[in-house]
This record gives sequence, structure tokens and C-alpha cells, in this order.
Amino acid sequence: METTSFVATQSDSTGEEFNSRSYHEQDDDDQEGLISVQDQDQHGIRRVTRIIQHYWKAFIIIAGPLLLLPLAIGSQEAKAGYVILLVALFWVTEAAPLAGVALLPLCLFPLLGVLTASQASASYLKDANVLFMGGLIMAVAVERWSLHERIALAVLMLLGTSKSMLLFSFMLVTGFLSMWISNTASSAMMLPIAQAVLEVLDSGVAEQSSDDSGTEQSREPNQTAGATHTDSAENQKRTDTLRFKKGMMLAVAYSASIGGIATLTGTGPNLVMAGQVSTLYPTSSGISFVKWMLVGLPTAALLLFFGWLWLSLLFDRQGNPLLRVYRFLRRRLTEKSGKYTVNERQAGDTGATGSDAIQSVQVVLRQRYQRLGRLTFAECVVLVDFILLVLAWLFRHPGLPGFDAGWSSLFRDTDAGKSYVSDSTVAIVFSSILFFLPSEWPLSKEQRSSRKPIKRILDWDSVHTKLPWSVIIILGAGFCLAEASKESKLSCWFGLKLSNLSELNPTLVQFLIILFITLFTEVASNVASATIFLPILAQLTTSGLHKNPLWLMIPATISCSFAFMLPAATPPNAIAFSYGHLKVPDMVKAGCVMNLLGILTVFFTANTIARAVFTLDTFPDWATSNVTDPSSCAPLVVPNVTNLTFVT
Repeated sequence: METTSFVATQSDSTGEEFNSRSYHEQDDDDQEGLISVQDQDQHGIRRVTRIIQHYWKAFIIIAGPLLLLPLAIGSQEAKAGYVILLVALFWVTEAAPLAGVALLPLCLFPLLGVLTASQASASYLKDANVLFMGGLIMAVAVERWSLHERIALAVLMLLGTSKSMLLFSFMLVTGFLSMWISNTASSAMMLPIAQAVLEVLDSGVAEQSSDDSGTEQSREPNQTAGATHTDSAENQKRTDTLRFKKGMMLAVAYSASIGGIATLTGTGPNLVMAGQVSTLYPTSSGISFVKWMLVGLPTAALLLFFGWLWLSLLFDRQGNPLLRVYRFLRRRLTEKSGKYTVNERQAGDTGATGSDAIQSVQVVLRQRYQRLGRLTFAECVVLVDFILLVLAWLFRHPGLPGFDAGWSSLFRDTDAGKSYVSDSTVAIVFSSILFFLPSEWPLSKEQRSSRKPIKRILDWDSVHTKLPWSVIIILGAGFCLAEASKESKLSCWFGLKLSNLSELNPTLVQFLIILFITLFTEVASNVASATIFLPILAQLTTSGLHKNPLWLMIPATISCSFAFMLPAATPPNAIAFSYGHLKVPDMVKAGCVMNLLGILTVFFTANTIARAVFTLDTFPDWATSNVTDPSSCAPLVVPNVTNLTFVT
């Protein structure tokens, strides 16, 4: 009985163990099945994500024209809107190359019957395009003979007396160069020089660290506390150097974007606005080089100064000018009270100069400058030609009180009320002459003895390889879109829709537009942003707010250059990011404040300097042609696609 009960008990326990094991094995199988289902779901999500990443542009290219197709078979206004929305969609998403998209108006407007082929083609080489091309040809000559590098190195040697002043000198030089050459070219030239300077500063910190480590080995054991303090100081120096590298990269990138604001030819959006004004308001005097510079130069100078203060505070705290002024005032006050100690004086003087490292930087800059050699004949010719070009721009038609008529009045038909000369004429005269001038003095002994053919200052091979034809085509597309909007009465229809906005505060609208354009240009091309929004803002200002159209167009144009937050927002940011010193959070942190500084600066100059220069408080006579008359506007007709019948 005992044996039987034992066997029974053993069998029962065995059964329970078997059931328990079976239950756990089933539970494990369920968990494995659940995990496999989760893996399948994650794999499916990854696969869908991969498909979207690879084919989202193709989806936009196919779906965009189809979704907008009802507009293409509507009225003239709807057809023009179809092309404008399609081009804007492709530009914003960058589903196709921007220049390739810019060619679509050339064929779509004639095919849809909005513009003739001659009208569409003429928009691609307007006066603003020729001005831009002439300025770029001059920039190619400056770059070919390294005149910009000589100017940059000379200014850097003169101003680079401390880390903070190095930052300021790099921003000043890059901003000045960007006024006359493209921001991509100026940043591409200045960033290698900045990298060489940073390597010198980095090697100086490394050498000082190795010297201090050798000194530390010879110390007594009771000096451990002092050694620990020295190590922390050296680590702080390395951290400060790494931080300064980020500041230097951002300083060059930001100043390259800011400098283009100063002149009419400095960046694409400025020329887009000049062309849009001449297209939408043909009876206006246009935007002259001098008037734009009177607004753009103070705006760029203020923003460069504020940007220098911000970058110094963020990446060079010891050398920040505001903190140095604070420490100076504090030292003066405490010295008078007799409470200023030696340690405070040493703390107040740290980071002011860094004489050894700065002297090494000066040596490197001097070596680079000596490597350029003596000033050549070609550089002298380009420099003189460039100075004459700027002077001719400034005095062609100043348009200032007491100094309205310039030398262009000699080429003006007073009876017809038109001038035969514009800023583009000046640009082409002084740029095309470089194709005929020699790069060496023909009567020099070396040239007479060598008997080799003399090179010209410019040749077409060097020009057409460096000229950004894509930007010229994009500018032309913008002018073509504006012309189609005007011819099809789409601008009239749009102005009618905006005519009930007269109760809005114009100053508030201006601030919101600056904010919106600044954020939009972070994810879109600055030229495309200006091309899309400037015609809309012109209608909003005249028909909706009943103000001078430049009230919104000028600040919006300047805001198109404020792409400071993201690496891909503008070429200077991308080039600076490629050096490896920056991370995306660094650019976002610095760029947020830079965008805010830009918004406040433009808002200030638009309501002070621009208001006085362009008389923004008065509604000009030439803007009345674009004010919407309800009786002249036809309704925008879009057919109902569900009711369409097709005849076979």
C-alpha cells in the first residue's frame, strides 16, 4: 500500500510537472510567436519607410500634376495658377533639380495659352538677370587672380589681435567679400583659412599641455593639489578651443549669408525683388543700386555686429566684448574701494589675448600672404576695374534729395521719359572689358623676350565653368511666373480676395511676414522663396493693406537670406558643417538666436531707414496700376471633374 501510494504520488507529481512544463512550453511558444509577429511588423514598417525614402520624390512628381489637373482645364487665371502651384511644389520639395523645374514655364505657359513663346522666353533674360550675370563675371575675375584672398589676408593680419577679434575679422572680411561675390565662393575661400588658424590655436594648446605635463612630473608629492588644478585648467583650455572652432565655422557661414544683403547683386533674392518690381510696376523707377545699398548695408552691418556678440558669448566667453567691458568696469569700481585682489585681476585678464597662440596665427597668415607673391599686373587691372564698377553704380542715378540725377542723365530721352542706361549696362561694360585686357604688361622685358601670346584677364572657358547658370534660369522663371500672373489677371483675382484685409495692422502683418519667410527659407531655396512669395506680398500690400508695395517686399526679401539653423539650409552652412567641428544641435542652438536677431534687425531697419529711403508711408502713383479693380477681374473658373465628358 505504501509502495502503491508512493507510485501514485510519484505519478501524480510527474503529471503535474509534465502539465507545468507543457504550460510553460506553450507560453514560450506564444511569446516567440508574439515576438515574431512584432518582428514582422517592424520589418514591414522599415520596408514601408525605405520605400517612402526612395520613392517619395517620384510620388510627388506623378501625383502633383494629376491633383492640380482641374486647374489646367479652367479659366486663364486657373491655368496660370496651375503652373505656379506646380513649380512652387517642385521647388519647395526639391523633387527635381531647381533649374530643371525652372524651365517648365517656358513650355507650359505657351501650351496652356497663357503666354506666347516669345513672352515666356523674354522673361528669362530681363534687366535683373543681365545685372546678376555682369556681377558674377566680375566675381569670376576677382577669384581667378586671387584678389579676394589677398584682401582677406591683409585685413586678417591687421585686425586679428585676439581670439575675439579674430572672430570679428573673419566675419567682417567674409561679409565684405559676399557683397560682391557669391556666398558660396566667399565661404569656400575663407573656411580653409579659418581651418588653418584653428589648427595653429589647437597646436598651441597641445604644446602648452605637453610642457605643463613635463613640469608636473618634476613636482614634489606634496604638490598634488596644484597639479590637479593645472589639469583642470588644461582641460578647460581644450574645451574652450573646441568651442571656439565651432564659433569660427559658424561665423564664416553666417557672415557669408549676411554680406549678400548689403548690395543689389550680393544675393539672388535681391535681384528677384528688383525684377518683380519692374515686371509688376513697369512705370516705377525700379530699385537702384544706391537705394538698395542705403538699406541693405546698415542692415547687414547691424546683423554682423549682433551676430559677433552672440557667437562670442556662446563660443568665446572669456573674450566676449560685453563680458570684458563688465569685468573692466567691475575692476575699476573694486580698485577704488581697495577690494580688488591679485586673483581677481588674473581672472579678469584671462582669455583677453593669448599672445603666443595669436602670434603663431599671425605667422601663418603672413606666410599665406607671402605665398601670393607681389601684386601682379592682372590683380591691379581687376582691382581698378572693380572700383570703377562700384563708383559707376553709385553715381549712375543716386535718386537722393539734392543729388537725384547722375551720369545716366546724359543717356536719357527727356521727351519720352525713359533712360537708355541701367545698372545692368554698367555691369556688362566693366565685366566684358576684362575679356580684352591683357593679364601682363605688354611692354615688359620678360614679355618682349618670351614672345609668348599674352593671356587675357578673362577667357570664356573660365567664365562658363564658374558662372551659376542655374541661378540665372531660376531668376528668369520667377519673372516669367510674375508676367503670367499679370497677363492672365490671376494677380487681379488674388488682389480682390485680399481686398478685405484693410482692417489689419500693417506693422503686425509686416512682422509676421518677416517671421514666416525666415522660417520658410530654412527648408527652401532663398531664390525660390522670394520668387514664390514676392508677387503675393505685392498684391497683399496694395490691395489688402493699401500701402506701398515695398512695405512688405523689402523686409521679406532680406528675410530670405536668414537661413542659419540647418546645415542644408544654404551652401555656406553645408560647407562649414563638412569640416566636422559642428553638430546639428550646435547649428540649431546658434541659429535660433541668429534668426531672432535677424528678424528684429530687419523689422527695425524696415521701419526706419527703408521708410525714409523709399518713402514707404506714401502710396506711389506707379503702384495704382496694380490695385485691384473689382470690375476688371474675371472669376476664377475651375471645372468640376466629375461632370466632364470626353468625346471619342
